Amino acid sequence: MENTETLWADFANPIRTAEDYLGSLRGRSMNVYFMGERVPEPIDHPVIRPSINAMAETFRLATEQPNLATAHSDISDRKVNRFLHVPVAPADLVGKHEMQRELGRRTGTCFQRCVVGLWALNGRANRLTMSGCDGDRMNVSLKSQL
Repeated sequence: MENTETLWADFANPIRTAEDYLGSLRGRSMNVYFMGERVPEPIDHPVIRPSINAMAETFRLATEQPNLATAHSDISDRKVNRFLHVPVAPADLVGKHEMQRELGRRTGTCFQRCVVGLWALNGRANRLTMSGCDGDRMNVSLKSQL
């Protein structure tokens, strides 16, 4: 088993581009199986690669069309990938929808980052926040909804 420092070293350079993402997958000695067979290098497998390409397209869109694929985060006070952004206004949801439509046009498939459950929690958190709940009450209320 690798030590903690070795495991976290993979995160020293954030993935910002499609090429970064693709490069991050190569040579990782992952235990991936497809139909009972071990896949030594998943990025080269013909059935797995289309999903990898679709995910890479999410990073490509962020570099090619940053206004569409990024948003300002009130949490970190900086620009973040729209997939990581917690929507706080209707315009944020419209922006996320427009980004997903563009990715659908580009990939013609699932692009592996549509986390519907998180949308539900985001909506619930935003409704509570907009109704004036403080953070502690909101967290207790959210936990009761899970």
